[in-house]
Amino acid sequence: LKECGLYLAPSSIPGAGLGMYSGNKPYIVDELVSDSDLMIPTWDLDYHNGLDEYSFLWDEYTWSSSMFPGMLDDTEDMSTTSTISSGFGAAINCMMPLVNVADEDQWSAETAYALTRSGLSSKSPSTGANTPMVGRRFIAIDNIKPFSELYASYGEGYFDGRPAYDFVPFDRHYDRADVLINTFIRNVTTLQEDDTSIDKFVSSKNFEQELWGFIVELRQIWDKSKLMFAIPGDNTTSIDDLEEILDAGGSAKQNYQDTIKNQEWMDKNGQCIDNIRDGISRIPDAGRGAFASRDIKRGGLVSPAPLVHLANRTSLTIYDHMITEEGHWKRNVDSPIHQQLVLNYCFGHRDTLLLLCPYGHLNFLMNHDHKNPNTKVVWTEKKRLRHPEWFEQPLEEWGKTFHSGLSLDYVALRDIEEGEEITLDYGIEWENAWQKHVKNFDPPRPRYIPAFELDEMDDLIIPTKFELDKQLDGVLTFCRTYYFPDNFDISPFKFRTPEDEDDEAEYHYTCRVLIRNDTDNSYTVEITEAEKWLGRKDMYETMYETSAMILFNIPRDGIFFRDKNYARDHHQFWSFRHDMRLPDELLPDLWKN
Repeated sequence: LKECGLYLAPSSIPGAGLGMYSGNKPYIVDELVSDSDLMIPTWDLDYHNGLDEYSFLWDEYTWSSSMFPGMLDDTEDMSTTSTISSGFGAAINCMMPLVNVADEDQWSAETAYALTRSGLSSKSPSTGANTPMVGRRFIAIDNIKPFSELYASYGEGYFDGRPAYDFVPFDRHYDRADVLINTFIRNVTTLQEDDTSIDKFVSSKNFEQELWGFIVELRQIWDKSKLMFAIPGDNTTSIDDLEEILDAGGSAKQNYQDTIKNQEWMDKNGQCIDNIRDGISRIPDAGRGAFASRDIKRGGLVSPAPLVHLANRTSLTIYDHMITEEGHWKRNVDSPIHQQLVLNYCFGHRDTLLLLCPYGHLNFLMNHDHKNPNTKVVWTEKKRLRHPEWFEQPLEEWGKTFHSGLSLDYVALRDIEEGEEITLDYGIEWENAWQKHVKNFDPPRPRYIPAFELDEMDDLIIPTKFELDKQLDGVLTFCRTYYFPDNFDISPFKFRTPEDEDDEAEYHYTCRVLIRNDTDNSYTVEITEAEKWLGRKDMYETMYETSAMILFNIPRDGIFFRDKNYARDHHQFWSFRHDMRLPDELLPDLWKN
């Protein structure tokens, strides 16, 4: 059998495009199914687009940032931030009753997500050019047969918030469908067994078929009814068919067999996606990278890359802000200062506003090599494309289509050995921009260390409020309550951190170090008061001046840090931004400006 653990192939869900499938081996419960995803935040898009209508297809593929603890302090308001889970999380589909994989940290004590600089220091010119959020992995929550489509739960909110998916059933609708099926079987059977019936047609199979067919056809009237779309429709023509569905697990499992393919089908329709694995790049300042998980012959497929298209790259522009006469924040349209981080992970071209962003298994991890790359991109053969006709249409005819339709293939330029890092030439324009950035780069925040790094530094010497030349940039200091006196109760001053949602959650307090005891690394701290709760933005922009209490002998682990909003490296206007460049021969003239 062909060696492959994961495939990308047409989904068994009608109209869903591509899906993820297991390979020629089964997965058992709790077994790891995917490698690590990168998570790339997008923030305040509505604000920076002036609340105007704009097309942003990534909205169909992003996850709520509240899922990822590391995103907590990234921006002022998590509701305006989404997270692109670039690999498995973007490619996998959802069929609620057949969900068979889930996030690793939902099923284990250890979190699967980490904030990291991936080996980069604050002095690296790549600082802020890569996402700091890595490590999302999926495990099997059911035993999965070979060549089965993989499904993760998007959550009911994903479908409820999108009118186009109003008809998609949830688990409770399949339960109600089973009640309806049982009622139908019982009533029809009773009617057919009634010898007093004068209508011979009632006792025939045609009666069963036509009556059930009438019920199914009611979908055309109740076309938003989740229950109507939970009941079996296609290929269900008799009570025998309905009883077989109930015996096999009910209406929730009615499509189960359709989701399992075989090697022959996969060879014809699928592409192997686990030829690469995650790791720390060997290229200076590159961060993470992709490595060959097996030998790949010249011309062979390294990885398929379905594409999210953004018809107008200006939707990623970030503007400076100003305060209006009414005291409100407003974007300054005359002052664009940066680009969203996801730009670095997309293909563009000098002659078009179009961006093509690859997703799928680890495609975001392939690094640049201008002199000796071992991989290139080509268009996927047209029979595999959802919309090959787009090559014959100008961008304005398809650019706002709200589903993906194109795909690239990464192919080997030469034989690649197992363990070799996968590299790609991003183009001479990217190379020149990078070299200019490296030449001019001067680490602008010598005293900034991300909060996640500070919290891991047990031997950190925390500066006092009086050591102004040693103050840490971009972070705030908090004190944990379990080192406070038992009679400590200043309820008006306590601050519940945003992840503490339940009423019994532990409260923490903003604090500042007054005195450091170098003999035992303990601290005298000043608990500071929030005079008025004005929202997270104000909370994170200042340390409050009003002192509530002074505590003595607080050990190092009684103090922790949080990043200020927009303080992380990727928010800084000096962090590198440039799209990868699509080779000239791959851009149709019709897509040019």
